[in-house]
This record gives sequence, C-alpha cells and structure tokens, in this order.
Amino acid sequence: MKKLVLSLIAVTVATAAFGQATISMNSMQSGGYVRFVNQATGAAATDAQVGLYWNSVADPEAGGWQMAGAAAGVTGAAQYPTNPNAHGFVNTVVGGGNRVIGSPTGTAPVTAYFQLRAWTGGYASYEAALASGNASALRSLISGAGSAPVVQATAVVPPTPVPTIAWGGTAASPVVVQMVPVPEPSTIALAGLGLLGLLFIRRRK
Repeated sequence: MKKLVLSLIAVTVATAAFGQATISMNSMQSGGYVRFVNQATGAAATDAQVGLYWNSVADPEAGGWQMAGAAAGVTGAAQYPTNPNAHGFVNTVVGGGNRVIGSPTGTAPVTAYFQLRAWTGGYASYEAALASGNASALRSLISGAGSAPVVQATAVVPPTPVPTIAWGGTAASPVVVQMVPVPEPSTIALAGLGLLGLLFIRRRK
C-alpha cells in the first residue's frame, strides 16, 4: 500500500511539472510559405491535411515525432488543410497558427525541432495514413530531396510573445514539398525482408 501511495505521488508530481510551451506555425507569413505538390503530376495538393510535428532531435526518420496540440482557445491538434485557392499552400487561417508542445517545466522555453507533414485520404494523422497502406493516398516526403525542412525553434510560455517558425519560403519562392503515394503493405514487407537479408549476409561475412 505504501509503495502504491508513493507511486501515485510521483505520478502527480511529474504531471504537475509537465507544462506547455507555445509556438506559431507561421506558414502564411513572410519567410514561412510552404507548398505541397503531387510529385507524379506536379499539381498542387489542394486536398491534403498538414500537421505540425515536433521532436527533441533533428533526424526526421528518428522515433519520437509527434503532432503538436491545441493552444489556448484553439480546438484540436495542429492540423490544417491545404488551401485549394492558394495552390497547395498550408491554410493556417482555419484554426489559427499558435500550437503547443510539451515542456519539462511550466516556465522555461523549449527548444525543439519542427517539420510539416502532409497526407491525403481523410486520415487523422500522418502515421495513420502510412499505416493504412492505401496507395491511392499521398504522404509528404520527410527526408531527402523534396522533403519538408526540419527547423529548430523555441516555444515559450505565454504571456511571452510567441515566436514563429521560419520555414524559409516566400510568397514568390515558397518551400516546395513533394507528396508521393503511401507505400502498400507488401512494399513495406519486402523492404523489411531486404534489410533482414542484408543483415544476415553481413553476419555470415
């Protein structure tokens, strides 16, 4: 019983110490324009959802990336539609641009890495789109040529003025992110078998 009480106290303290820090996505301001296009056709991805993802490490292929949450007065996760009238640009007018990330303390700023990840098909997240194996859905590249940039920025605790993420694009010359079909489950399985085969060959050598 004593151990249970101590465990509950520890959880309560940890929860209380875990605050939130706020960042602005800044995708439709000077220095923040990002456009998503279909790699196969070159056409604007006007029907995509875009999520603001963050992590404590810069590697986009690393684990731990998660979608930012809702800021005060804003509902839902950091998801935005691409604007069909803006040729695949992220439309942050819907829902606002300020979003929150986890902070180890309730008072200190949090420096983290951010990336915009887009998908189609009506899924709730980038991960859900990938897990679907739906080859008719598209997902944005997260690494390599044509991928969304990973940008370091510092989230703060209001009322400190909320900083913005400078993705690097302008209205005249936006950052262009390519979108490709979601891999089918068979493709993912074959890739996994290929990696296992390479590991087996290396061990035999």
